[in-house]
Amino acid sequence: MYLCTKSATTNLCYLMFLLLSLSLPSQGAFRFLGSNAANIEIPLDWEDSQFEVPVNVTLQSCFGDRFDGTFFRGCDFFQFEQTYNLRGSDFTFLHQETNQITEDIVIGQVKYKQGSNDEINVNNDFSAGLTPGQYQAVDGTLTFTIFNNALESTLPGLYISNYSLFGQETSGFISASDDVDLLFKIRIPDRVRISGLKDIEMTAEGNQAITSEPMSFCVFSQGGTDFKLKATGKNDANQQFYLSQGGTPVNYKIMLQPALQPGIKQSLSPGVFIEDLAGSDSQDCYRYTANNVQIFIDIPGNQTLATGVYSDTVTLTVIPE
Repeated sequence: MYLCTKSATTNLCYLMFLLLSLSLPSQGAFRFLGSNAANIEIPLDWEDSQFEVPVNVTLQSCFGDRFDGTFFRGCDFFQFEQTYNLRGSDFTFLHQETNQITEDIVIGQVKYKQGSNDEINVNNDFSAGLTPGQYQAVDGTLTFTIFNNALESTLPGLYISNYSLFGQETSGFISASDDVDLLFKIRIPDRVRISGLKDIEMTAEGNQAITSEPMSFCVFSQGGTDFKLKATGKNDANQQFYLSQGGTPVNYKIMLQPALQPGIKQSLSPGVFIEDLAGSDSQDCYRYTANNVQIFIDIPGNQTLATGVYSDTVTLTVIPE
């Protein structure tokens, strides 16, 4: 049947137009052209802050079924942009030293920015349609937010994760898609910190032996790993601790008691480490409700003490094991 009946020439033109319409591409094209792998050295600090890791991504979403050249049906021939959307995978971090998967490293959010598309959440669900702004390749940025305080219980070492970013154009009858893997390498350093120390005051009567009340404090060690501790006094002499008033020395001892060993006290010698002490996986031992170390001061009896105030300054040093 002819589309018009005026002439054979007219009929031929309509038939050619019909064939031309049937030959137009019925899909869009989408591809990722590259990204920079994220090799991250986490800048841990002592604040409950967050830090952001930007990752650049290049993509193209256009009308056609091929990208290069000006051949009919290609993107360079039509030069039409196509809307697209994105979604990302979950993170699974593998601890290289133990070959164990950890859930301690938390990616708080992933945001995407490209052209007029700003603050776009990228998660397991597809984002709304995004407009690239041109049919050619465009550059975008994924920003990964990691919460610093979520890393306190993470063991030190190197962690690796593959994050998959999936994209597709959404304007064509047949949707084109592509994906790219982003490699994350995160190194958690060893770190240790003392907090919650206080001055110790004691009152002596005559030459009787006295022991101070316990002074508890917190030693945080990354991931709750072990640490070692030593004490040095300003007045140290002959491997002993001394209080002094003027030139008068008073011998004393420092006794240490780990929280996990409530019945055991260990005597500290000046400058000598005590090892295998368990660190807390909280910077402040959960607001100092679970301090993991306490010390006592013992002053032996039968020492001649003149009236006055005796003092010493003690420095505690901790090192991760």
